[in-house]
Parts: sequence; C-alpha cells; structure tokens
Amino acid sequence: MKKLAKIFSKGFLTIFLVIAACFCFSSPSLAFGPSNDIILNGIDISDWQGDIDFNAVKESGIDIVYIKAGQGGYEDQLLESNYNKAKAAGLNIGFYYYLTATNTEQAKAQANNFAEILQGKDTDSLPAMDFESFGSLSQQEINEIAITFMETLAQATGKTPIIYSDLYNARDLFDAQLAAYPLWIAEYGPSSPGDPGKWDSWVGFQYSSSGSVPGINGNVDLDKFTADALIKIDGFVDIADSWAEEDIVFMVKEKLMDGTSSLLFSPDLALNRAMMVTILWRIEGQPTTTTEIPFTDVTTGEYYTEAVGWAYDNNIVEGTSSDLFSPALAASREQLATILYRYSEYKGYDTSINGSLDEFTDADQVSAYAITPMEWAVGTKLILGEDNLLEPQRITTRAQAAAIFHRFIENIAQ
Repeated sequence: MKKLAKIFSKGFLTIFLVIAACFCFSSPSLAFGPSNDIILNGIDISDWQGDIDFNAVKESGIDIVYIKAGQGGYEDQLLESNYNKAKAAGLNIGFYYYLTATNTEQAKAQANNFAEILQGKDTDSLPAMDFESFGSLSQQEINEIAITFMETLAQATGKTPIIYSDLYNARDLFDAQLAAYPLWIAEYGPSSPGDPGKWDSWVGFQYSSSGSVPGINGNVDLDKFTADALIKIDGFVDIADSWAEEDIVFMVKEKLMDGTSSLLFSPDLALNRAMMVTILWRIEGQPTTTTEIPFTDVTTGEYYTEAVGWAYDNNIVEGTSSDLFSPALAASREQLATILYRYSEYKGYDTSINGSLDEFTDADQVSAYAITPMEWAVGTKLILGEDNLLEPQRITTRAQAAAIFHRFIENIAQ
C-alpha cells in the first residue's frame, strides 16, 4: 500500500505465532529475509476502514492489529473506538503514526504527540513510524526528520520503534543510520520483499493493500510480522498474559529457569522430571558430584546429568525404576511437592508445618509416598488447591513450577 494519494491506515496483520512446523512461514533463501522464524499474521487499520466488527476479525484468524494512532499532531478519529473494541475482542494491539513533519522541530513534536497518545494504552507491539509523503524535502532533510522522530520516540517510550517503508524509499532514500531500527517493508506481489540493501532482515512485510478480512468493509492492508515486532517481556513473547508472569520473570532473572527458545518461555508446557531436578540443583548453586548414576537413561553431558547425580546422591530424588530416571516424563504436582520436601529435609528447613488434606475432595488420590509432602506443601501454601481440588496427579506446567519454586525461595529457603 502506497499512501500518497490518500492517507489512510497502516497496520499489522494478525499475529499467528507459528511455533509448530506445520504453521511456519518459511524463511526465504535470500540474504534479506525475516528476522526470525516465528511469523505473525496481522492487519493495519485507521478511520479509513470505518466501523469494524473486531470479533469477526478475531474469529477469522487475525490475532494482532496495528491501529493508526495519529497524524501530524492529531489523533486518528477512530483511535479510541478501534483500540477499545480490538482489545475487548482479545486482539493484540500495535500502533503506528503518520508523520507529516517538514522540519526536525515538528518531528520532535509529533513524536512526543505519539508517545502521549500511547500513555495508558496496553500495547503488545513496538510503535511504528509511517513517513512516506515528502513534498519538496531534500533527501538530507527527509533523513534528518526521520531520525529525529525515531530518536525522540524511543526516548519518550523506552521502546525501539519500527520504521515503515516501501522498497524504493528503504533502498534509495533512507540513510544507513535508519537501519539501526527494525524495518517494516511494503512490496505488493512477490512472496518475499526485495532486498533494500541497508537492512539485514525485516520484522514486518506488508504484502497487500487490497486484502479482505471478515468484519471489515472494503480493503485492508495485509502483513506478515516476525515475533521481533512484539514487545517482549524479559525476552519472551508468550508470558504477557500468563497469571504467573511475575514468577516467571523472577525465575528467569535468577537464572533458575530458561526459555524453550530465545523468544518463548512456553508457560503451558509440561515440566518434566529433568527440568524439575535441574531447577533445584541451580537453587543449590550447581554442586558437582562424583556419584555413579545408576540410571541408564541419564547419559553424560546432558544439561540435567549433574543435577540428577547430585539429587540422587542426597536422597532427594529417586528413579521411576531401579535403572530408569525417565527425564522426559512430565512431573506431577505431588512429585514436585515431594522433591521440595526432601530438599527441605536435606537443608534442615522446617518441615513440621502441616496442612489438612481433608478439605480437598480428591485427597484420596494422593499417593502414599506423597501424603506427608503434600500436607507440608499445603500447610506452607506452596501448593494452593482450587475448587476444593488438589489434583495431585495433574501434570505441573512450567508456569505452575515457576510459581511454586518462587514461593519456596521466598517463604521457606533460608
């Protein structure tokens, strides 16, 4: 979409976090391609689209929408309506601003205007500058204005802004200094954008200005975005909506838990036995051990090898049989309670605090070996039942593990 004849919205098409291979939007073999392999689908809108049924947009598979925030010092007429309706529909939100400055002072003023508009709004994606109408400005003036806007916006918001550009402007007009900012490139027709030369990759690719999406009357811009366009919380793009966000951030900052990739924490993924023991080993300071590990499925050089050896040596963990540890087996809630109880005994922590399991309707499902540890975990509020259920056999998710270990460190560990 080229917005010279008529100034209308620009936005990000729905975010499809393509983590599974079957949903991957594969990186092109060219040198210039997406900044990572996690590709998002999105749309961008403004008052040009009029009234939008965002629930229909969401149901169609769109997950993120970039909304026009303003232009030339003024808010977009449908900004608040679009924002509130899109958020209510459960869409991820990003904002862009149409820059009309003809000098650096105006660029500063419009960047600050954009930052003011963003205050108090729940944004999921990095703010974007749309600068494409230049009038009689020289190339030097264009770049000075663009750089001033981007630097002012970054300082005002504390976030790295994205620059939107068509291929021609990115390749032949914008200076290399602007390549320090992520690029959202527009080119219609090809399956991947042409190489603008100054950027190594794109975080956004606007591939159509005439898309059709349920809930929107008329055409709408269609885009692909990498996860680098998202505002990441401590490096992860998938924990902003997690109930355990604070616990996850704590565990990651303390280097007790890692992500499943550079961008994903995977809070709903099952905690396996190898992860469970490794977290405890890290809490202990990663001690070494010379004990011969009896488990045939724990081989030398795995990330959990030392952890299993230490925990076994100190009677903190047992195998699932005499010769198997089953590192990939998902850990249950009662297993996590048991390993924390045994570790507390090993450390000399108070294990005399007991809670009653009688208030839980599924107390009879607690395994015999785990009754005392579960009573202790309930009494110390490490494990909180819900709806009178303990669910002792239920798989522990990584988010739940982060919360339980965080409580353990703050309330029990001396």
